[in-house]
Amino acid sequence: MSSSERSFHIITDSTADLPEELKIQERIDIIPATITIHGEDFLDGVDLTKDEFLTKMDGGKALPTTAVPSPETFATLYREKKGDILSIHVGSAFSGYWNNAMAAKAELDPEESRISVVDSESTSVGIGFLILEALRLRGEGKTRKEIADVLERLKKRITVLVSLNTFDNVEKGGRINKGQKLLATALQVKPILELRSNVLEVKERPRTRRQSLARMIELVKGLGPLSHLAVIYVDTEIEARTVAEQLKSFYDGTLLFVRTGSALSVHAGRGAVAVAAVQAETQRGFA
Repeated sequence: MSSSERSFHIITDSTADLPEELKIQERIDIIPATITIHGEDFLDGVDLTKDEFLTKMDGGKALPTTAVPSPETFATLYREKKGDILSIHVGSAFSGYWNNAMAAKAELDPEESRISVVDSESTSVGIGFLILEALRLRGEGKTRKEIADVLERLKKRITVLVSLNTFDNVEKGGRINKGQKLLATALQVKPILELRSNVLEVKERPRTRRQSLARMIELVKGLGPLSHLAVIYVDTEIEARTVAEQLKSFYDGTLLFVRTGSALSVHAGRGAVAVAAVQAETQRGFA
């Protein structure tokens, strides 16, 4: 077993949400998407602050579009890195990141002797949880291949629930028409979305914002014992902190609190609050 297998590089994309200081401390490489807003191109998480992104997003009739980096972009970074690589990306059902990473791996490392690519089947802190586990296991001396196998099992226990506060973005994205939006707004429906194993669906349709947030917390509690938990928000920090405090009534572990970038903002819109959870197993760690 080579030392490079135990000291591998971790690469992810700009949809992954983790505390910024952790990304810097652990030297996690981020491959940013290109976001086009009103005809202007920006590198996600590089060219705009989170507030600047929201302001620009508000001003348009259509949602920003996202271009995934080319396979050659991945291949260039993979070539630059000496030693093994663990590349963890947003769910393949929602983006071309995983496909392009796999294309680069097929070109450079068809036998998977140096590079492992993981489809997180999630986004935001859902990806972040996989990265955290990879860091923990790397610290214990596990190899890239061993950790990739663990992550394939772990991702099946990750759920992201999102409470929407506006239909503006889902309408712009074509998920509902204007008539449906007007009806839902009149009824004050604040739906809860669930993302799990590469499937995004409307979980429930509470009538008010308060009911939506309360029901999201109940759904999290219903997942059973949890090993890790995070609250994610777009721009309503006070409301998100209230959700975090309520979650602590049944979860006594460390709770991550993260402001998302484009990962949830584009489709969820302003006011969205999400909870990412990992269902526990009896043995130590995530998986």
